[in-house]
Amino acid sequence: FFFPKKKKKKKKMSSSLRLAPDESARRLVRRLRKPRAVGCPVLDAIYGESESGDVVEIYGESRSGKTELLVNFVLKWTMPAPAGNGRCAVYFDNDFKLPGERLHAILGAKVADERQRLETLKRITVARCATTLEFLAALEVVINQQGDRGLLVVIDSLGAFVWREDKLAEAGLAPPSFTPACCRNIGRLVRDHQAIVIAAKPALFKSRGASESTHEEYMPREWSKLVRRRVEVTPNFDFRLFEQGKPKSLSKFTVSDAGVDFLP
Repeated sequence: FFFPKKKKKKKKMSSSLRLAPDESARRLVRRLRKPRAVGCPVLDAIYGESESGDVVEIYGESRSGKTELLVNFVLKWTMPAPAGNGRCAVYFDNDFKLPGERLHAILGAKVADERQRLETLKRITVARCATTLEFLAALEVVINQQGDRGLLVVIDSLGAFVWREDKLAEAGLAPPSFTPACCRNIGRLVRDHQAIVIAAKPALFKSRGASESTHEEYMPREWSKLVRRRVEVTPNFDFRLFEQGKPKSLSKFTVSDAGVDFLP
């Protein structure tokens, strides 16, 4: 028997996939991909140009806005468009101080629809780690289950285990800390999954230098090698960005009921 072949219908190309006049392929890819913004103009300008991972350290004394910045970065990353990116984030609450009520208040001020607020919260995974071993295991889980290459990982804070484990181990009063292994896992997230890692680090020691930076390192060498950018914040809400130890920009931010706003 002879059966006439059915003509295949040609699928129409979506108009969004078509190159606009005088548009390069690079610009097309940039237009189609999901946005990568944390709500900070200086960092957003960097992430808007690249899909690679990054490690940012937010350094400052108590009450300088480190946790407030992290909460706002996570919400910007996870809220649906146009308020945010609609991506997934992991919040490591190593200090057990995640301000849940504050997070909900900012989310309510920015997203009116209750269903969208619930969707936003589902995109946020909170991990609370009491030891470096728990931190290491949680990072391993994130690496193995991480499907979205646009993941944001925030750590609050890096100083959580300094006195509990690191310094005791250095003095020979406790078993070795897993902090160096944790740093290596963070490196895997950035290298293999293009994750953006933003970690708060409290200023535990006074600066002894005369440079523009007030930073004093107390983390292991494995962490220092990972950090690409360092932000130093102050109780006056100054936001100073350093790259490779050199000052890059200086700005200020304000904190209100609706979250963080950066001044032009």
